[in-house]
Amino acid sequence: MKSVVFKKQAALFCVIFVCGVLAPRLFYLFGAGDYCAALSPMHIFALTCGFVCGRRYGGVCGFLMPVAAGALFGAPAVYPTAVAMGFEMLAYGYLTGLLRSKIHFAAALAAAMAGGRLLYLAVRLLLGAMYGVAYSLTEWFGEMFLTGWPSIVCSFAVVGTLIFALKKTGIVRFDEND
Repeated sequence: MKSVVFKKQAALFCVIFVCGVLAPRLFYLFGAGDYCAALSPMHIFALTCGFVCGRRYGGVCGFLMPVAAGALFGAPAVYPTAVAMGFEMLAYGYLTGLLRSKIHFAAALAAAMAGGRLLYLAVRLLLGAMYGVAYSLTEWFGEMFLTGWPSIVCSFAVVGTLIFALKKTGIVRFDEND
């Protein structure tokens, strides 16, 4: 039974990863790049992967998506944005996977987004100190909350609805250990 669960998680991980890398490209392909920046579709896939596939897959998927998108498509810029986003989304995937069976999914979602945003700040400050690239708390707050609030709302709406539906239908169980 354990290998069946593992195979299901691995398959879901692959699908979510590919969708997460390609979703932002679709926004740009159809001329909606501004909406992509505001709604952050890649974040939705990282958060969902943690809930559906568990903390390990969620963390790996979260870290690799922006790095792979940056390397393949040039957006986000690999340094410093994709690197910092990789750690932010690593926290999203890992924390939703870790908390999925411990607390209500809305609280797990909020905790993951808060943790990811704080890790993004820490990485950007560290990279700035190492390479002399200025980054301030004001800039972070503006990115994450003032212009980033649509992403937060979208994540709660889309991921919340999806996870609620998956729990109700029993398609995915959240009490399994990963």
